[in-house]
Amino acid sequence: MELKNVKLKAKLEPQTGVGQQSGKEWSKQTIILEETEGKFPKDIAVTAWNTVQADLNKFAIGTEMDCVIRLESREYNGKWYTDVILSGFYLKAAPAKQYVPSTSAPLATSDPKGTYEKETDLPF
Repeated sequence: MELKNVKLKAKLEPQTGVGQQSGKEWSKQTIILEETEGKFPKDIAVTAWNTVQADLNKFAIGTEMDCVIRLESREYNGKWYTDVILSGFYLKAAPAKQYVPSTSAPLATSDPKGTYEKETDLPF
């Protein structure tokens, strides 16, 4: 399942531990993603595990991306709990910066019938 056009809104504190059965170390971190499209953006809490969590820590709050997630549910004492697991992510390319003039004065227009004076040393 994919989440398109989301922005990294927050990172909660990472958690670490050792698996009871496997004895291997693990790390996880809950991050908050914000939908960037739509009239009313929604926040989505996602859990990043191990290497995905380590890779995600390289990026700042506000980074835009597309994410691949999977949903996992489990039952405990008759209640069901669902986790949203971050499987991978793709960073969005930074948009080209739009030029905004620093002055509010209107731009000067050139007179197409005016004279042209050569001010460079170019041979053409």
